[in-house]
Amino acid sequence: MKNYKIILRSSGTVTQLPDSQKIFGAMVTELSRMQGGEAAAEFVRKVYNREAHLALSNLFPLGFLPVPQDYIMEKLAERVSEEKKPEENLKKLRAQIRERAYIREEKLNFILKNPSACCSVYPYIREVSGQQLRASLERGGWGIEDLEKKLFTVPVTILQEISRDDESESRGRTVSEFCFYLQGDSGQTVEPLVSTAEQMKRTGRPLILGKRASQGLNKYYVDEIMCMEEELAYSDKGVYLNLGMLLPDQIDYMVEKFQSAGAVKKQIADQGYQYYMLKLSGRLIGYTGIVEQPQEKRLFLSKLYLEKPFRGRGYASRTFEFLEELCRQKGLSAIWLTVNRFNDHTIRVYEKKGFVKVRTQAADIGNGYLMDDYIMEKHFS
Repeated sequence: MKNYKIILRSSGTVTQLPDSQKIFGAMVTELSRMQGGEAAAEFVRKVYNREAHLALSNLFPLGFLPVPQDYIMEKLAERVSEEKKPEENLKKLRAQIRERAYIREEKLNFILKNPSACCSVYPYIREVSGQQLRASLERGGWGIEDLEKKLFTVPVTILQEISRDDESESRGRTVSEFCFYLQGDSGQTVEPLVSTAEQMKRTGRPLILGKRASQGLNKYYVDEIMCMEEELAYSDKGVYLNLGMLLPDQIDYMVEKFQSAGAVKKQIADQGYQYYMLKLSGRLIGYTGIVEQPQEKRLFLSKLYLEKPFRGRGYASRTFEFLEELCRQKGLSAIWLTVNRFNDHTIRVYEKKGFVKVRTQAADIGNGYLMDDYIMEKHFS
C-alpha cells in the first residue's frame, strides 16, 4: 500500500472547494490526455470493479483537516445538559464550532478527546461564501467605439486562516495552498495518477477543478508530490479524515437504502414520511417526500425529484409554493433540507428559493459510506 500527499496551489479565486469525485474526474481527464483514452478507461474499470484499491480524499487547506462538527456539538450538548447550563451557552458554543471548518492536523486528536477545547483552538480556517462581480464584453460590440459590457456575479468561496495573539483574534491570510491524499496498491493502481501529477508539475499544466476556468477560476497547479508510506497512518490513530469518494456502487447503495419501493414503504410506515406525486396531464413527472416536525415547527424536505425534460420549467417553484402553503396550514414556520456540499448547481437553486446554509453535516449512512452535506433552511411568516 502506498500513500501520497499531492500539494496544489490555487492561481486565483475558487467557487467551491472540490470533493474527491471532482478531483478523480479531473485527474482521469488529464490521464486520458497524457496516456490515451484506452489507458484511462482501463484504469477507471479496475477502480470501479474493485480489482484494485484506490482511496482519494477531498481537497483540504494544506496542513489542516476538517473539524467533525456534528460529533463535537453532540458531545458539548451532552455536557451542557448534564451541567444544567442555560441553552444560550450551547448556542454560543455551536456558533464557535461552526466557525471552525478546518484545524491543524496535530490538534485534531486533542479536540476529539476534549470537545470543549474546540472553541479555543487557533489557528483555524473559516469558510466564507460570497459573490464576485465580473464583466463580459458582447461580441457584437467589437470594433465599436462604445463597447457594451454586461455585469454579472459569480459565487465564490474564500478560506481565511484565523489566528490569535495574546490580546486579540486576527484575520490572517487567504488560503492558496491545498492538498489531497491518495492511497492505492503499489504498481498499476496508484502509479497512473501519480505519474500524471508529476507530469503536470513538470509542464506547469493546471488542474481544472470547477467551472469558469477560462475566467481564471478553479485553477490549481501541482507544487509537490510527497510519498508518505511510513508517515500516513491515520487508520490506527483515530484521526478524522473523509476519504469517501462517490463511486457508482455508493450511488446504487443509496438508491436501495433511501429510494427503493421497500425503503419508501418503511419511511411511510415507521418514520412519518408523506409522499406527493407531481403529475402533468396525468403523467407522473416527479415526486417529493416530506416529514412534518410539529414540535420544532419545521418541515423536513427529504426529496424533490423531477424528470430531466421537466426541469427549469417552473414545476419545482410550484412545488415549493405548495409546501410553504402546507406549512402555513399546519402551523409550521420553516422548511429545512440537506444537500451535498459540492453540488454547486443545486445549492444555488435552493439559495434562489430563499434557503440559507445553517451548518455542515457528515452523516454515516452505513456500509462504510459518509454523506458530506449542508443543512439549509428557509423561514417564512
